[in-house]
Amino acid sequence: MPEGASGAAAPRSPRPEDPAGPSGPPRLTGDAPFARNFRSGVVAQLGERVVRNDEVRGSIPLGSTSISAGLIGPEGADVTEILLLVAGMLAGAVNSLAGGGSFIMMPALIFAGVPPVLANASNTYAALPGYVSGAWGFWPAIRAHRRVLLPYSVAAVVFGWLGAELLLVVTEEQFAVVVPWLMLLAVGLFAFGGKVSSLLQGRGALVLWVFLAAVCTYGGFFNAGLGILLLAFLATAGMTDIHAMNGLKLWISALVAAVAVVRFALAGSIVWYHGTIGLIGVTIGGYAAARLAHLVPVRALRWAIIAYGLAMTAWFFSRL
Repeated sequence: MPEGASGAAAPRSPRPEDPAGPSGPPRLTGDAPFARNFRSGVVAQLGERVVRNDEVRGSIPLGSTSISAGLIGPEGADVTEILLLVAGMLAGAVNSLAGGGSFIMMPALIFAGVPPVLANASNTYAALPGYVSGAWGFWPAIRAHRRVLLPYSVAAVVFGWLGAELLLVVTEEQFAVVVPWLMLLAVGLFAFGGKVSSLLQGRGALVLWVFLAAVCTYGGFFNAGLGILLLAFLATAGMTDIHAMNGLKLWISALVAAVAVVRFALAGSIVWYHGTIGLIGVTIGGYAAARLAHLVPVRALRWAIIAYGLAMTAWFFSRL
């Protein structure tokens, strides 16, 4: 009998190069349940590269198609989970109070070793429940504007899906180059959203619909700053009731995020385990912040978010 041909088959070591899989966006796969994949170091496949998590040490450069095991793996799983839960709680809180939670959640996912495209998709998934619950809470104010619900909803679904499609055709390397610029744009919109609204006032119905289509496409592609853009659009459309504006902002955001999450899920581009931890944190933080909103100076919080967003933007630029 040949050596090694005993009753039990010898464990198969991963091949350094597997045949290229089907074309499409990066995805994570594994034989074990997903949560256990990250704890036990099973093979994680991203595009055409296969890497064992328990054999990787240190951070993978931004834009790499591999997952860093600096925080992922048996010895680092708890650190990763705590980081994502706390980041989610902070993101949910600032989303409830002033917006800008994606400036916290998405960088946290990248710090945890999730590649940028997957981190962006997972961030959209984590933010979805906050949008839905917020829209539910504002439903009485939304209902007063029933005449615009259908056209706004159609635009959100169609162009939100288009934005998600655009994300799925870019490579990790391309998206890593775009991320700092998108972050800078989102921070700028967060800081100067009112001026954007003023510039577009009175530009006509066609410009308004093009604006909404562009905003929803942006939201499907990159979630950060979506709420600020939507408030600018609603103000440009002539709305002045802040409660109705917040309600419609959350309604459109929920639809954009929902169709994007469906598209990302079909493509296998959501890291469910890490995204769900962030989702739980976002839900807790959003609820707690809503209850304690009267204790928080919103103006100071906005400046803190802008400063943090600029710091994260600078960090992303430094990684290029």
